[in-house]
Amino acid sequence: MHNNAFVLSRYAEFLNKHCLNHTLLECVSTLPTDVHFRFENGFYLSVRFYKQHTFFILPEVTHFPKKNVLHQFKSIVGKTIDGIHEYTYDRGIELCFGDQSLHIQCFGRRSGILLVQNDSVIDHFKALQPPETFNNPDKSISFSPNAEEFEKTHPFVTAEMIRDLKQSAFFESSNQPKAWQAFVADLNTKPVIISKSINDTYTLTLYPTETTIVQYDDIGDAMHDFGKLYMGQDRLSSLKTSLISQINKELKKLNARKTKIEKHVGKLANGDTLRQQADVIMANLHNIPAKAKKAELFDFYQNKTVVIVLKENLSAQKNAERYYQKSKNVHVEIKHNNKLLEGVSNQIEELTAEKKRIELTEDFRKLQSFNKNQTKKEAVKKSNHQLPYRSYAYRGFDIWVGKSAKHNDALLKLAHKNDLWFHARGVAGSHVLLKNVEQKSVTTDVLEYAASLAARFSKNQHESLAAVIYTSPKYVRKFKGALPGQVRVDREEVLLVAPYEIES
Repeated sequence: MHNNAFVLSRYAEFLNKHCLNHTLLECVSTLPTDVHFRFENGFYLSVRFYKQHTFFILPEVTHFPKKNVLHQFKSIVGKTIDGIHEYTYDRGIELCFGDQSLHIQCFGRRSGILLVQNDSVIDHFKALQPPETFNNPDKSISFSPNAEEFEKTHPFVTAEMIRDLKQSAFFESSNQPKAWQAFVADLNTKPVIISKSINDTYTLTLYPTETTIVQYDDIGDAMHDFGKLYMGQDRLSSLKTSLISQINKELKKLNARKTKIEKHVGKLANGDTLRQQADVIMANLHNIPAKAKKAELFDFYQNKTVVIVLKENLSAQKNAERYYQKSKNVHVEIKHNNKLLEGVSNQIEELTAEKKRIELTEDFRKLQSFNKNQTKKEAVKKSNHQLPYRSYAYRGFDIWVGKSAKHNDALLKLAHKNDLWFHARGVAGSHVLLKNVEQKSVTTDVLEYAASLAARFSKNQHESLAAVIYTSPKYVRKFKGALPGQVRVDREEVLLVAPYEIES
């Protein structure tokens, strides 16, 4: 109701007391939605257009903006207000400066300010597609004995007003114009009330409610406090919703990943199935065609036909050997996945606690600190996206992982002589650099961490254990006719590691 015709009529009276016959010294904007007026008597009015609402704020004159401002409506600066009028039964206020008039229009999404001279619009602020000519904005009122028709014809009449009119027998009156004048006179004496609904939205009204938090006799103070409360709560609510939405997305990914790891650990823990699959392959060597990706074989352990996945570039016997080898490493894989599961669970717990803190925070600045943390995370992701490598950190070392074959070549050019270069052995994958410009001592766990990244970003990423070679960059070279990312390694050492599980 803060932009209702009756409320704005009272606000026009308030402005008459503070601005009439006073000179406008400055009119500036600092944002595309705010205009600031300073008068020679020290009165400072800030008109703010916020999400289809118009708010009238009265800051301290010492806070009038001095830097990064755009001067607005220059032709009326230095002129004196000689009249202030509300739009009759409509949402606007007119400030008159001699032959020019400034019209503050509170028309929802069409809100804005027009500067008019001789019925022509000569300047505007925020107004969408301002008209070239200006027509009289005043509206008339037509009376009716029918309440529904009267309410429909006059949108500025609220449901509470209709209720009062009904109670006063206005629609049965034989002299509605006189009864209407009495009603408006009474309406103008009502205190202005700010209430807060159960969903934390503030409203300004002339009618008391169960959620009334404060009432005012001064319309200026009421509009100022309401604007600050409404915009502050809305910004708080919007930021809180955005942060919670981001956390919910992360939690969804983490919970999906946790479920996936739990299922994988469950499969690994269900007996020695890998060894059994190897035995089934060996018992059916003659039934497996060459270069098969999978085979339907009779499983004598379960007494039924099962489908076993194979590597097409390996013979049946080599596939069996691969399953035997994997079965030996099941306990290593279980340990590795349980460690990952613990890490994911900790992340879920931390994010859930952070979400709870955000939900309970009612201080905008504290909420902004959460937002800054999210912004930093996004900045890291963005910088990683722009570089030819992904960046990881472990025990004081930076580790760079090439993003593609072309990026692998770029990464090699960035190598320092003290760095270490890693690559999954015998398969396609990313080049990995363990940065060590300062020539620090590299411990075994740091080597294994870098190697696990090389295994993860390779064709061996789904193996329980993978071989990774590492060496000094000086032993890694491009050769004539080499494809992007293809190199020759003259000297190498080998590590056997579990591929690193990337955090979601």
